[in-house]
Amino acid sequence: MSTASFRDQAEKMYRGFRRLGVSSSVHDFLDVFPIIPRFDKIIYMNSMFTPSFIPIRKMRLFTSSWSDIMLSMDCEGYPINLGPFRSLISRCRLYTPTFWCKKVFEESGLRVEGVIPRCIDHEELKVDEASIERFRESFKGKKILFSVYALHKSMKHQRKGVEEHLEALRILSNKGYDFVQVLLTNHDPEDLGIEVPREVRDRLVIDLNFGRYDKRQVALLYSACDVFVHPAHSGGFELPLVESMACKKPPVCIDFGVMSEVAGDYGLKVKVTGVEEQRFIDMILQVFGLYDPADLAEAIAYALDNQEWYSELGEKAYIYSYKFNYLEISKKYLEALRA
Repeated sequence: MSTASFRDQAEKMYRGFRRLGVSSSVHDFLDVFPIIPRFDKIIYMNSMFTPSFIPIRKMRLFTSSWSDIMLSMDCEGYPINLGPFRSLISRCRLYTPTFWCKKVFEESGLRVEGVIPRCIDHEELKVDEASIERFRESFKGKKILFSVYALHKSMKHQRKGVEEHLEALRILSNKGYDFVQVLLTNHDPEDLGIEVPREVRDRLVIDLNFGRYDKRQVALLYSACDVFVHPAHSGGFELPLVESMACKKPPVCIDFGVMSEVAGDYGLKVKVTGVEEQRFIDMILQVFGLYDPADLAEAIAYALDNQEWYSELGEKAYIYSYKFNYLEISKKYLEALRA
């Protein structure tokens, strides 16, 4: 793994394997090993873009054969410019976390053996009611919308849909909804040149601690909000969808790609008006599901206006989220490794 999110997934697999009586360990293969250990199997979790494959040659030093290396890869579109790494990938066992990723990888000429989702630990997402109530009281009765996504300086148009999100909030404000939008992110949109509508500025609470909070701190934001909004155009898995459902908050998301697949029947789906492809630093041909911000605003408004229904759907979403529990996913990995 090369980022915090993938390390988190690897550590959950480590805990799951231990509970199942299987010995495992977590490593970053960019580190230097003074003595080369031997592993029966290696599971490498990352995204399908060129820099991710740099450690693969090194991994072969630790195993008996290429087939002992399982690549668990996601991507928000078609991987491009794989070059010599394509032959390395073909020697390993390739899995994806969604059927959507499997489809685009196969269309790129890669052979995918199966689909094993990303996972969560429900115990990490439990929050006490007193903490939830204190958080809600701080907003003095206003409806609370919550979103979590990273923004990137190098993207001309943000894959996470922040532009459409802000426009949907402007529409809600003009319709008279009394709300605040809590956004857990890494950049203030205006610092990236993204215009925040005048009607939204005083309603937008920007928390720049993305990637710094532990799971329970993030779970508090999911649990305390009235509606969780996930405006992304595309993704490789989109773990916040599962985390929100585990906190009994069905996501408002678009009816496209991994969002449709992961949210299942437990999200408020926004119709897609078209599909667009964009190159990202010549490594990924991103596939965007396009949508009208007015439709996103309408879905949020429906959830706000029908809170009893939204809560009932949240209870069902919570039960559904257990298909992504780390112990269940660990079992799927073991089945694949033993096949």
